[in-house]
Amino acid sequence: MAGVLLDTTALLCHWFDEPGASRVDDILATELVFIAAVSEFEFVVVATHRGIERSVAEAAFGRYSALSGDTVPITQTIVRRALALRAAAKGRIPTVDCLIAGVAAERGLRLVHRDEHLSATPVDFCVQEKL
Repeated sequence: MAGVLLDTTALLCHWFDEPGASRVDDILATELVFIAAVSEFEFVVVATHRGIERSVAEAAFGRYSALSGDTVPITQTIVRRALALRAAAKGRIPTVDCLIAGVAAERGLRLVHRDEHLSATPVDFCVQEKL
């Protein structure tokens, strides 16, 4: 399956108009986009830590979700991919990031992110584009 999985960091950089936002604009306009369901949790948590009201963050995530081709649930197969990544990683990768990368690997999607943790992902695990 061809397409792009936008990591939570890509969504947040777009919403806050940070470096990389214009690239996310291009991706949203030209490519088939997917979002991992677990990104909603991370998006809302990070946004509220930045002082955004929870309802505002939830509504913003909902708009991104509506733009995507699909919000991908975390299945047992994806959990197993995430566990394999955690075992193979050269450094610490937080659980949510492992799950998101597991979605990209399982679905054959290019993972677009601004996340230093994902630099520890083995190059053959999934295709990545760092913003």
